[in-house]
Formats: sequence, structure tokens, C-alpha cells
Amino acid sequence: MRIILLAIFLLYAEISVGAPLIYWCATNPEEIELAKRLVKEWNHSHSETPIKLQPVPAGASSEEVLLAAIVAKTNPDIYSNMLPAMLNKFVKADSLLRLDGLKNFATETEARIGATILKDYRSPDGHYHQLPWKLNPVMLVYNSDLFQKLKIKPPRTYGEFWTAAKKLTADTDGDGRIDRWAMSPSTTVLWWQRLYDFLPFYMAATNGRSLLNQGRADFNNVSGIAVMDFFQRGFGRGYFPISGTVSNLFVQQKVGMTIVGPWALKMFDRSMPQKFNFKTIPIPVPDGHTGPAYTYGDPKSFVVFKNTQHPEAAWEFVKFMTSKKADKLLLDITGQIPVRKELINDSYYKEIFVRRKDLIPFASQVPFTKPGDNSEHIVEILDFLGQQYEAAAVYGTIPPKKAIENAANHVEHIYRNW
Repeated sequence: MRIILLAIFLLYAEISVGAPLIYWCATNPEEIELAKRLVKEWNHSHSETPIKLQPVPAGASSEEVLLAAIVAKTNPDIYSNMLPAMLNKFVKADSLLRLDGLKNFATETEARIGATILKDYRSPDGHYHQLPWKLNPVMLVYNSDLFQKLKIKPPRTYGEFWTAAKKLTADTDGDGRIDRWAMSPSTTVLWWQRLYDFLPFYMAATNGRSLLNQGRADFNNVSGIAVMDFFQRGFGRGYFPISGTVSNLFVQQKVGMTIVGPWALKMFDRSMPQKFNFKTIPIPVPDGHTGPAYTYGDPKSFVVFKNTQHPEAAWEFVKFMTSKKADKLLLDITGQIPVRKELINDSYYKEIFVRRKDLIPFASQVPFTKPGDNSEHIVEILDFLGQQYEAAAVYGTIPPKKAIENAANHVEHIYRNW
């Protein structure tokens, strides 16, 4: 009898106090600090729906960890590091809650990010399974001290880029070997590396187009070939080294430019052997291009899993985590950019941008930033594109036009046969 009474008491206590909602955040120190601070504030005033915070467990990738957790039924209620490009895998698995079925989703989300940006995050099934949270616009950061010393104009076009590259690439110690280059794009075929070289340059060249359009390749065109040719020329002329890590070469002043998002800024300051000034500009565009230079946003979204026992409470927590106050903390603690319209002109965030002027170019880029393709095949598509990039751009064994044709044909093969 005592055991039965104890069981009843424990069940009643759980209902009264509220079983915690499990929230997984990213594993970098700044985001863990942000999550701890906000979860503590939430739990202080929401004892009926407490949050239990856990960084996403270690694995080959966060997405693989999540998919394994879904199969084992150990997934969290809420997750804040969803890459929109990977979202459709989870939609196909019927594991995500439809957020547009929740109270005031459309009105409150449009008020935060605007209807135009919101449309970019709609799933192929016509619904919304994510709340866009933050962006890391991929831009060109350059060593402004070195540019000033060499009298180089920051490049807006490919032509200006090659003028700068020629001046930057040099044998600085007189030993007969090049030891400073213009830029150091990745030489690996890892699928996600194309998000930081080919894709942002393609978006810049096409006013924001992505790789796919209704299940068809949308990059087998003049712009796609021009982007592949850009990287082939850089490696072929010796302006880009065949080996070396992107970030380290920049902080060591071995390259004059690098392609990164705002997450890298603090790392630059921490890692520089000798301090130097740097500035940020949009991705260069082909000569004759008109209009702004779009880029890939490296976005991350909040999602709620379908098997949560408390969907409305989970939604309230997601709204809390994307409130104006929380977005200000996101800027301040992590240096990452919240997806919020008129961010740069909102007086509420003014003191952050006064203190962190290096974030202004990234925040100004938000209206001209795209999330990329939401396709369950995106890993396979970018993986094959990476193989063609390696052959054409890095080693120059096939022409750019052939590389683009091969990659586009592979997209058609995937959608026909997979």
C-alpha cells in the first residue's frame, strides 16, 4: 500500500511541478553560456514548465546525433542548432512539430523577421517546421593594414579581386618561394565546405539564387561556370595555396583575405601572433554585376520535436529565446546575428553596435542573405559538387564548364533515382 501511495505522490508531484522540457543547444562555449543564462531566467519564472539544458551530444555531426536520438526515442523537446539545409530529412521522418499550427506563429514570426525572409524557410510541404533564429553571413574579411600598406583597393568585383591578389601574392623573405597569398579557400571535398566557397560566391553572382529549383539543378549556367572559373584561376595562378587552413593563415598574415562569418571575429583577436586591423566587405561579384551582393547566411533555427508532451510550452520557450532581450544577449555573448528585421536601425541594439563595430557589416548584410536549399539530398549534392570543385578548381584537371555540367547531371540523377 505504501508503494502505491508513494507512486501516486510522485506522479502528482511531477504533474504539479512539471516534467522538464529537454533543450539541446550547440556545443561552443559562447552558446552554452547564453543558453545557461536564459534557461536560468526562464526556470525562475516558469516552475510549471522547467527547461533542462544539455549541449548536443558529441558525434560525427549534430544532425546524425539527432537522427539517432529520434530512432532511440531519446531526442530533446527543443533544439536550437538546426541547419535549414538539413531540415527536410527530419520533415520526411515526420519528427518535427508544425510550428505554423501553433498559436500566432505567422503574426509573431513575421513581426520579428518579416514575411519575405520567412518565406525562405518554408518547407517543400508548404509548412513551417522551424523558427529562424540566427545568421552568420559569409563575407570577405581582409587585412586592412596590409591593404593600406600595399595601396590595394578592397575588391568589389572579380577584376578588382585579381588586381588585389596579384599585389598580395609574394615571396616576402626572398627565399624564392611564395609565402603570402591572396586567400586560402578550402581544398577539401567535405560537403559543408562548399557552403563557404562555391555557394556564397554563386549567391553573390546571381542576386541570391541557390543551387536547386523545384528538384532541378539551378547552377548549370553562366554564373555557375564563372564561379568555378574564379576558384580555378585563383589556384591556377598561385594566388591560393593548395594546402593550409583558412583561419590560421589569415591570423598569421600569410593571406590577405579570408571567407568567414561573424563567429570568427573573436577567434581572430584571440589567435593573432601580432595584432593587425581587419575589415569586412561583401563577397566579390562578376564584373558588370548590378545589384547587391547576396551571400549564404549559415543560418540556424529552433525546432520542436513532434513527440514533445508539451508543444505549447515548448513554443513559448522558443519565443522567449528569440525575444528582443534574448537576441541582444545573442549579439553580445556570441557575436552572432539574430534573424530580425531592421536590426541595424533598431535603437534597442545600438549600444552593442557602438561597442562591436566589427559586427555592423554582418548585421547590414542580413537583408541580402539566403539560407540555402532545404533538400534531403543536400549532403550528396554538395559532396559531388565538392569532387568537381577539387578536380576543376584545385587541380585544374577538368574545365569549369565540365565540372558544373557533371555536378548538375548528378543532381538530376539523384532526383530521378533516389
